[in-house]
Amino acid sequence: MTGRTVLLDGVPVPLAEVPSEVDDQAALYRIEGRADYIVKIYREPPGPLQERRLRGLLGMPFGSRSGEEAPEPAVAWPTALVQSREGAVLGYAMPLLGDHVKLEELLDPSSRFRLSEGPDQRFLLGVCWNLAFMVARMHGDGIVIGDLSGSSVVVDRNGFVEFIEFESVSFTDPVTEEYFPGTAEPATAASDDFALAVLIFRLLTGSDTAPRGTVDPQALPPPLQELARVAFGPGAADRAGPPTAEAWLRALDVARIAVPKTVAATGEPAERSRRTRATWRAFLAGVGGTLDLLGGADRPREPLPAFEATLADDVHELCLALGLRVEDENPVGGSV
Repeated sequence: MTGRTVLLDGVPVPLAEVPSEVDDQAALYRIEGRADYIVKIYREPPGPLQERRLRGLLGMPFGSRSGEEAPEPAVAWPTALVQSREGAVLGYAMPLLGDHVKLEELLDPSSRFRLSEGPDQRFLLGVCWNLAFMVARMHGDGIVIGDLSGSSVVVDRNGFVEFIEFESVSFTDPVTEEYFPGTAEPATAASDDFALAVLIFRLLTGSDTAPRGTVDPQALPPPLQELARVAFGPGAADRAGPPTAEAWLRALDVARIAVPKTVAATGEPAERSRRTRATWRAFLAGVGGTLDLLGGADRPREPLPAFEATLADDVHELCLALGLRVEDENPVGGSV
């Protein structure tokens, strides 16, 4: 049955009568007749500070990049404010994710079969690469994640990840220049990088915790061993900081190339199926299309390959994602 009607960008939309998920702060509701988006409505109406924070999130450049070759983002970013008929802010809308599980289930070796019937090393390296790419993207846009953990990230059967916990992020509104701390304060890019190192180590070793002081050289592929030593080995507390997400990306590229290509558990090559979400404006107008959080253009999105990309392709994608100019047009294998 249809529940309440709310406004999204001034357009009335009916919500499902029963929420799909509820916690102590908010409830998630599906939009009747649509499978593209879901809305989060807070139990208590947002105050002035929280409303400014939501508007600041919507204005962040993460969701406004352009460029036909820009890769698919790894964040289910808020897309519009949810308001009452009287105009009061109730929450926000965001893309509705497809089949996925919390990353914490992949961190637990006993539950990994739920996701991929026993993921192999190349699959896990792909998950780690996507995690590092996500962190690099968010840091590149001036966002500190705060809560980078198994409960704040979801992963699908092909190893693609998306960040879902926006209450923890810290950022500065690009328009008003107001700083908004997250719930995980004090947090820094360095603390995000350390959390990334912990997730990568746990994913690849099956360990419940990160090492303290000593890193088994056999625990990780050779390209990752030095980064793990810097993050967890002797003297780690005295160093300037843990390895950055970009450093993990480079090392993971080398590690992935060294692992033979495999077939996903579904029997299909490990590539993400193209999604069919509508752009936010097209969604409100009832028109078909494809969602592009990077630029808003109504065009098909090419998925970011988790396992098949070469080192050169991955570096090219990362440069595009971070807004860097790519000068080298040499083909793969050509001179640099």
